[in-house]
Amino acid sequence: MIYFILNLLLAVLMLILSFFVDSRSRKNNSGSLVSNILILSAAAFLMVLAVLADFYAPYRLSVLTKRLVFLLEAILLIQVSFYFLSFPEMKTTRILSFIKLAFFILACYLIFFKFFAITLSANTRFKVTAVKLFKGPLSEYLKWTWYDLYTIIFRYLLPGFSTVLMMLHCENKGDRLDFQRSMINAFGVLLMWLCLYGIDFAGFYVPYFMYLLLYSYGALILFTVFAFDNKTVYDYHLFFADSMNILVKYVAPSVLSGIFYIRLHPLYEISPVLFVVALCIVSILFLYIGDLLSERIKFMRAHRSTQYELRFEKSLAALDYNEDPELISSAMYDIFHKNVDCTTMKVLIDRGTSSLETDFSSDDQKTTLTLTSPVWDFLLNNNIRILFRSRIDSEHIFEGYKKELHTIFSKTASSVLILLNEGQHIVGVIFLGPRENENTYDDYDFAVLNKLYSYFFVYAYYLKNIGNKEVIGTVNREIRMSSQIISSIQENIDPIRNQKIDAGYLMAAAHNLGGEFIDLIRLNGTNHLFVIGKMSGKGISASMSMVIVKSVIRTFLTETHDFKKLVEKINTFVKFSLPKGTLFSGLFGLIDFETDTLYYINCGIPALFLYTRTYNNVIEIQGSGKVLGFVDDVSALLKVKKIKLGAGDVLFSCTDGLINSHSLRGEKFGKDRIQRVITDNIMYPAARIAGFADDELMKFISKERENDSTVLVFKYLAPAKQTSD
Repeated sequence: MIYFILNLLLAVLMLILSFFVDSRSRKNNSGSLVSNILILSAAAFLMVLAVLADFYAPYRLSVLTKRLVFLLEAILLIQVSFYFLSFPEMKTTRILSFIKLAFFILACYLIFFKFFAITLSANTRFKVTAVKLFKGPLSEYLKWTWYDLYTIIFRYLLPGFSTVLMMLHCENKGDRLDFQRSMINAFGVLLMWLCLYGIDFAGFYVPYFMYLLLYSYGALILFTVFAFDNKTVYDYHLFFADSMNILVKYVAPSVLSGIFYIRLHPLYEISPVLFVVALCIVSILFLYIGDLLSERIKFMRAHRSTQYELRFEKSLAALDYNEDPELISSAMYDIFHKNVDCTTMKVLIDRGTSSLETDFSSDDQKTTLTLTSPVWDFLLNNNIRILFRSRIDSEHIFEGYKKELHTIFSKTASSVLILLNEGQHIVGVIFLGPRENENTYDDYDFAVLNKLYSYFFVYAYYLKNIGNKEVIGTVNREIRMSSQIISSIQENIDPIRNQKIDAGYLMAAAHNLGGEFIDLIRLNGTNHLFVIGKMSGKGISASMSMVIVKSVIRTFLTETHDFKKLVEKINTFVKFSLPKGTLFSGLFGLIDFETDTLYYINCGIPALFLYTRTYNNVIEIQGSGKVLGFVDDVSALLKVKKIKLGAGDVLFSCTDGLINSHSLRGEKFGKDRIQRVITDNIMYPAARIAGFADDELMKFISKERENDSTVLVFKYLAPAKQTSD
């Protein structure tokens, strides 16, 4: 009964492992590996039937189930061997497929035509009766059978030969990670052979131990999975930590369970059920303790990585953009070098010449990449911002672009690509060279680089729009920054070209740099999205956050078509991707010209006024909504409101700089003055109304502007019946 349970357990565990590998590596070439795991699972299920057949079925059925177990064993070993021959690229050829088929046919021929009998009992050692390999006098000296040939070819020669070729191939590639992964696979083969020998040796004393034959291949499969998933080149610290992890999580529980099996075996004669229950409880207890100790080891190993992320973010946040561009780029390289341990850094920027040109290179090697290559559209369309060279061959999504991507990495002598884009427009690319310790970039690095992506975008945006060496002269840096940022924003606004509406806006910064902005985005012929808002903070930090959010809005629009969900995604981005404490207050609006309807979400805009021609009056309207970036999930706090627009209606929105500015006597400009400006100038175009509001403000304060102020005005021209919601 225990052998029935153990083989059933192996079958179930392999089935679960196949789902785990498939779900974790959906984008990778994991199909062959998953197939191997499923073959072993099927073989274990057949072994369960073989155990039952030995006790309860006719002899012929018992032999048939064992033949099928041998057949699946041979198929598994053939599959694993040819998996090694195609490792790590996972590419096969017609010749290899033909040779594999030949081995399949040979296995079927030996098992079904050369094996006569397969016996196993409590008193008889496992035995396969097969035709002798040699005939005549030679058979007296060489007593090998076709079963011996089967064992030599499929259990030893084929796996051993393919393992050697795999190791030679990976060594010739010169990739330390791939060679290490091949070594892990080789260790799995060696462990399989040791297990086969151990089971055969134990079977001499306890014949039924041969029912555990497939556990040898279970060990092999575990190592192939580990090698496939491995993305870290080990130094002795990591090797020791992971060796201890395997020891306490797998080896120790197995050994202790085996000892208790021997100790508890006398109980089997008294009560088989009690024996099985006791053994299961003890095994589960050891596995649980081993898992707890394993998690502790993982925590100790990961502790240094966690500190690297915190240091990295702190250094990026402290980067001073008031320095010269060359000093800023050198400082950025030092930050990457100290935290990520990269050997080199290259920054290529798009200067509007349909190519990426080197702006900074730590090794002084200049590189130019053309933007006309379809590989860039592929990366943008698939939203791939961080790419490791080590993942190109292992992830299926890159199948049609492997050659181009490898060319880019080779030309830049790099291992990491950080694509910095504003919607479908590439701002620049940061390339990181291999690590100094020859380790590869792993999943942890990928997560950190993704999390801190906004800092890299700020840096690339600075180089492209502000730190352009051709522009730098004697002009005040802050003024130049302000004018370039504002002009960049204005250039990316989609003017509303619809006869039903007149739009006007004004953006004025108090200290040249600020976090306020307006964006108009054309969705289609009948819908236009607009945003007016303010990022928390002052100076270049707020300006850069503003530029990033503006870019992110356009990026999210390519994948999100629900108005409310768009705002929710922006809240998530502000909360988790921008520097801690960053908030956004503003207004999101969607104008539907077909139905003359305005949909809007108020996210903390201080004033939203509507002049209705029907009543010749200005009213303040508000919608439910909260500042973005304050809570993790803002969905429950957002509500979409709508207004039916009529001819002559005016929508006026502004940031708090207009309302909260003070006169010399300390009086606040306030909302009443805004309402009067709208009423007194209702006959003028929208842009003039926005200008009149700012003129009135400057007369009121009678001094230099103390706050940034942004105004957005819509004047509806189409005849429509006025109703409100």
